[in-house]
Amino acid sequence: MQALLSGANLGVGMLLIRHTSNAQYGYYVLISIAVILLTSIQTAYIQPSMVVKLTRAADDQQERGNYIGSLYRDQRVLLPFLAAASIGVALVGWLLKLVDTTLLWVIIAGACAATANLFREFFRMVLLAYRRPNDVVRGDVLYVVILLVGAIIAIELPYPAAATAAALALAAIVGGGYQRRSLNAIEPWNPHSASGALKAMYSAGAWAVAGAAIHWAFTQGYNYIVVGVLSVDDVAAIAATRILMMPVNLISSGVSTFMFPTVTGWLKKHDVPAVLKRVYLITAGLVVMAIGYLLILWILREWIFTTVLKKHFEHRDILLVLWSVICITMVMRDQLAYTLIAHARFRKMSALAAVSAVVAISISVVAMKEYGQPGALIGILAGESLSVIGIAIMAVRDARQASPVAAGT
Repeated sequence: MQALLSGANLGVGMLLIRHTSNAQYGYYVLISIAVILLTSIQTAYIQPSMVVKLTRAADDQQERGNYIGSLYRDQRVLLPFLAAASIGVALVGWLLKLVDTTLLWVIIAGACAATANLFREFFRMVLLAYRRPNDVVRGDVLYVVILLVGAIIAIELPYPAAATAAALALAAIVGGGYQRRSLNAIEPWNPHSASGALKAMYSAGAWAVAGAAIHWAFTQGYNYIVVGVLSVDDVAAIAATRILMMPVNLISSGVSTFMFPTVTGWLKKHDVPAVLKRVYLITAGLVVMAIGYLLILWILREWIFTTVLKKHFEHRDILLVLWSVICITMVMRDQLAYTLIAHARFRKMSALAAVSAVVAISISVVAMKEYGQPGALIGILAGESLSVIGIAIMAVRDARQASPVAAGT
C-alpha cells in the first residue's frame, strides 16, 4: 500500500525534477505539502475518536453505520466550502494584481487537489479502521495510474506544476470514489444519519489537530519559510534531496498506518511497560533498516544526481547528511508517539509540538541567513530531536505510572 503511494510520489517528483524548471518543481512541492497539511489535520481530528468508537461498537452494525454516515455528511458540507473559499481568494488576488497568472493556476489546481484528497483520505481511513487493506490498495492502484499518466502529460504543458496538481485531484476523485463504493458494499452507512459527529470529536480532536498542524509547521511548513527567506528554486533543491529519503519514509509510514489500532489493541491485553517494549523493538528494527539504506544512498550519490536526477545542487552532500539524520529521528518519533496517542495525551503532545516548532522555525530562519539551504535542515533537526526526546520521556513516565497498578493487579 505504502509502496504504491511513495513510488507514485517518487515518480512524479523525478519527472518534474528532470523535465521542468526548479521553479515549477518548487511550486508543486508547495502544493503537495499543503495537501499533506490538510489531510494530516483531518486524520488527526477524526482517526483517534473514530477508531475507539468503531472498536466499542464492534458488535453493533447499526451504530457503526450511523456513525460513519454522520461523519461523511459533515465532510460533504465542509469540502465544497473549502474549495470555493480558496479559489475565491486566489481570483481576488489575481484581479488586484497581487497574484500572477502562473501562481493563480497553481493555487486553483492546488485547492482542487487538496479537496479531492480529503475526500479520498476519509474513505481510506475508514477502510483501514475496518481492517480492509485490500480495498484500500485497489483504490490506490487507480489513484497511482491516473496520477502518473497525468504527470507525464503535465510536463509537456505550459504550467506543469498546476497541470500535475490537476492530475492529482482527478486521481484522488477516482481512487476515493472506488474506496467509497467498497466501504458501502461491505457495510453500508446510513446516509440519513444526523449530522454532528465531527462536532462531537472537538474536545479530543482539537488538541490532536493543534499538534498535527504545529508539527507540520516545522516538518513541512519550512518550505514556505524557505520561499520567504531564500527562493522557490531553493525549495526545489531541498525537496529534490529529500525525495531520496522516500524508501525510509515508505517503510515508516507503512508501519505507522496500522500502529495506532495495533497499539490500542495491545493496551487492552497487556500493561503499558510491555507495550512500550514492543514499540521500542519495532522502532529499533526500522532504524537499522533506515541506516542500511542511507549508507547505500551515500555510496551511490554521484551516480544518482548525475544520471538519475540530472541536477547539480551546490550543497548536495551536506543536504544528504542532514536529511539522513533527520530521517532516522523522524522514524523514531513516528513509532514512539503511538503509545501516547493511544492514551489520548493530546494536550501534552500539542505542547511539545509547539515548543519543537518554535525551536525549529527560529533556528531555521537564523541558520538560513547564515548558511543558506542547509540552515533550513539544521532547524528541522533541532526540532525533531527535541520532539523525540520529549515523547520518549512522556512514554517512560506513562510506563512507570502504570507499573504499580499492574503489579497490584
